[in-house]
Amino acid sequence: MILLKPQATNTFRCIPREYVTNAFMTIRDDSTNVIGTVQEYTKTGQEVTIKLQGYVRDLIALAAKDDTPSLYFDDSTDFKIDSIRVVDSERLSLKDIPTQDVKIYVFSNHDTNEFERLSLRVSFEDTNAAEGSANYLTRNLLSRGEIKLDKKIPGPEYAWVFLNGKFLTSQADYTLSDNRQSIILSERPIKNDRIEILYFTADVSKQKFAYRIFKDVLNRYHYKRINSGMEYDLAVDLNWYDLSINLKSSDGLDEPNKELAIPGIIFINGERIEYFVKQGNVLRQLRRGTLGTGVKDVHSANSRVFHQGVSETIPYQDTTYTQLFTGDGAATTFNLNWTPASVNEFDVFVAGTRLRKSTPIDPNNSTADTNYYQYNEAIDQDSPGGDEIILPEFTVENNILTLVVPPLADTEIRIIRKTGKIWNDDGISLASSKNTISRFLTDSTYKLAR
Repeated sequence: MILLKPQATNTFRCIPREYVTNAFMTIRDDSTNVIGTVQEYTKTGQEVTIKLQGYVRDLIALAAKDDTPSLYFDDSTDFKIDSIRVVDSERLSLKDIPTQDVKIYVFSNHDTNEFERLSLRVSFEDTNAAEGSANYLTRNLLSRGEIKLDKKIPGPEYAWVFLNGKFLTSQADYTLSDNRQSIILSERPIKNDRIEILYFTADVSKQKFAYRIFKDVLNRYHYKRINSGMEYDLAVDLNWYDLSINLKSSDGLDEPNKELAIPGIIFINGERIEYFVKQGNVLRQLRRGTLGTGVKDVHSANSRVFHQGVSETIPYQDTTYTQLFTGDGAATTFNLNWTPASVNEFDVFVAGTRLRKSTPIDPNNSTADTNYYQYNEAIDQDSPGGDEIILPEFTVENNILTLVVPPLADTEIRIIRKTGKIWNDDGISLASSKNTISRFLTDSTYKLAR
């Protein structure tokens, strides 16, 4: 129910002539249109009560910001909205008697899905669309069949478009713009066409996905997808001395290539294992505890086995930069060809040995002890009583690298730094991004630990 009251001594010039039962009524301000079907109309003195079948939530929102909107065909402000009351009903009234089956869609989770509605009536007049205003742009776009939505939507199937009450077909009668925020009609609308768009703006729920970033003993990073579709189980216990691995199933595991020295790779409880022979469900010619992982005494039967071969490699690589110097037995300072923000950006190797860094101060905990410690049995027989602070072997200030000990003459000093890139599209979560990395990760799913 909407109760309208006249302002001052003005009268309702357009009521009840325009708004008879079953007629469409539009209430609008500069930016919001509310269209509803008049079910009942009563007038008592100068007060008019209209019962609308429409979108009460939008009407309440309009009244909250403008209680003196215009009535369509009149454009006067001779009235104001005094009150709005929601009428509960278990009956749905249709304007006309249906001659075909009627489908009714009920939404109980519209807030969760961020359900929105847009109602428009095509007009080519300038009354409420002054040149240069937002409405002027909206009107011009609408006249060409382009309707801008308030928010982006995941795809065209997440918008329902009605033209004069007819349900349009996605990709045939309308499409979605490249920026996913405009509906483009296949045919231009004509004057007084009514367009309603129901659309969902919430992100589409994604299945869980997972990946592994593995730094090996050689200071290399491996980026692997964890795919539950390529997850297996041990058929029997795997001991540290066993020469084969028995799986319940091996369907989908990579076939190794001994000629090219490309093994199959699996992970069991954090141990990386390479195999060069796959015979049914048995893996042979093993390399256990590779690239710095430890060999467990026993992996119990039914332990999860993750395939981590070539097919699970994420299509991404860090960019590695190397700068070389040669020691002369005396020099301890070297000019870097960039200015690092901290020592965490690079590693220093002298004669193949990686030097110890200074530990950066934790900005969130000024009292934290960030020193490196080493046990010295001459101080105490136990740790931590016998621990002593060990100093960093190099420091950096601006682009000047300073070593504590000068390298010997003709010794190679290698500076290695890596740079990466953001995996997700700008302003979009990784799951919703459309780049190669995101598509590769979301092509699989991951089940939580049992």
